[in-house]
Amino acid sequence: MTFGPIPVVLATSGHRDLLDTEIASIREALHIEFTTLRKQYPGTRFQLLNGLAEGADWLIAEIALEHSIELMAVLPMPQAEYEQDFSTPETLAKFRLLLSKAAEVQVAPMPRYLACDPSRDASYQALGICLAQQAQCLYALWDGSTENSLPGGTADVVRLCREGIENEDNPLAQPETCQVRHLRCNRKKNPLAYTAEDASSWAPAITDAAIGTRKCWSEIFQSIEDFNQAAIKIQEAAPHEIVESRQWLTGEANYPSVIESSLQTFAIADALSRSKQKQRSTTLWLLSLLVFLSIFFQQLHLGPDMQWYWLTLHIGFGLIAFASYRAFFSGTRNSEAQYMDWRALAEGLRVQACWQAAGIDECASKYYLSSQNDELGWIRYAIQNITKTGNTALTDCDFPWIKSHWLEDQKKFFLSGGSSAASKQQKVIKWMLYSRFLFFAGGTTTLLLLLKSIASLPSQLLPWLTLLAAILFVLAAICRNHTNLMAYEEDANRYQKMGNLFSRAIIVLDHHIEAGNTESAKSILKFIGKEALAENGEWLLLHRQRKFELPT
Repeated sequence: MTFGPIPVVLATSGHRDLLDTEIASIREALHIEFTTLRKQYPGTRFQLLNGLAEGADWLIAEIALEHSIELMAVLPMPQAEYEQDFSTPETLAKFRLLLSKAAEVQVAPMPRYLACDPSRDASYQALGICLAQQAQCLYALWDGSTENSLPGGTADVVRLCREGIENEDNPLAQPETCQVRHLRCNRKKNPLAYTAEDASSWAPAITDAAIGTRKCWSEIFQSIEDFNQAAIKIQEAAPHEIVESRQWLTGEANYPSVIESSLQTFAIADALSRSKQKQRSTTLWLLSLLVFLSIFFQQLHLGPDMQWYWLTLHIGFGLIAFASYRAFFSGTRNSEAQYMDWRALAEGLRVQACWQAAGIDECASKYYLSSQNDELGWIRYAIQNITKTGNTALTDCDFPWIKSHWLEDQKKFFLSGGSSAASKQQKVIKWMLYSRFLFFAGGTTTLLLLLKSIASLPSQLLPWLTLLAAILFVLAAICRNHTNLMAYEEDANRYQKMGNLFSRAIIVLDHHIEAGNTESAKSILKFIGKEALAENGEWLLLHRQRKFELPT
């Protein structure tokens, strides 16, 4: 299957009674905006959630289609009922024309607390909530007035986007916010809201830390773009890696197209992260070698053989080490961060695909990295944007496949595989032993130097012993730094915990399946999925805080 780039979801809200005299300038501003988006993020798909109300919604929909942005119609109520809002045959015909151009049509889901309210206001309020929850950027064609705000009106939608909406299923999570791009517009009910100079111009972005600055949103969009560009390259250069990753998760099983997007994006994220992991391992060893050689030649120059070429080699290897470090570890989108982010994305999609196979109509993004409203939020948005809850879960629960390809595979990974808890613990012991041995050897050599008169050491040997002591201490520091950077000890403890949880989940799941309790079995899978998401989030935050440090 060809990969469809992870989309960025836009939304629109605006007045139905825009001034005719401002339409041309509004069109121009939107054309410039969408052209800029396309240039900044050429590998990314854009989708526009649009209620297709008369006025601003129609205007933005037309311009978005001209820029090949997918129109996603989100109606506040079923079409037949919604069409009562259009008072003339001409407006109804235009609504139906735009609706026919939509890539997807859905009715906004009703939140639980509005489910008992049959009014049209409640339906429009549900639409506003849907736009604020699903979009990463809202285009508001708005007069800026908050007086007499109606439920689901533009002012209400802007407020929801800026303040955020609490997660009904995860109330402790940070409310999800949405960037607001406010295009200042006058309307027939308020024709003097803005001067002629300010009308049809973008209002300054609000930079409250609680809702995220425009820079932060740009980083999120850029992270999605970087993944999409990398996905295109690996599909061309190493498609077998994607096939291999997919087979690890699905085996020979085939699934309907409704969950194909999650499976395929998982395979690409997994293949990309494995590629970056290999690059990371090579870079770490290369850096350690370069640092060692630089210090070795420095000590050689300062000690037994003060030749200019040793100093030259010291400086040369030091500069190469610095350049390598900058290339892999520096910058907001460095290769180290991409490896971790793409690994975290793959693990989130693993849970998502397995939930879908179990018939669990939930989006993993609700429970993943929920406290991260910074640039890491792109992982959550990526999962949300490729997952359409409401129609993605399988009708029949494939419990045997889930048990074999998720629970048992993860149990094996955490408890008995090459990266298991026991393996991590062995690596802790091994590298700590190396570090202590080298430190002890360096200390012993230093002691010999201090007792040189008693030990009757030849004077010509002393500079070489000094060099040896320095090198041993450097090697001890490199081993210690490697253990700290790889977080073997912390990973060993977490892997043991997760392995035990997956073992227990298999036992409990079998009991519920044998008893015919399908819903109870689903609840077990949902619980273990949440635990896996929490563990993956902890892994990401732990390793992002660990930086490669030059031994000193």
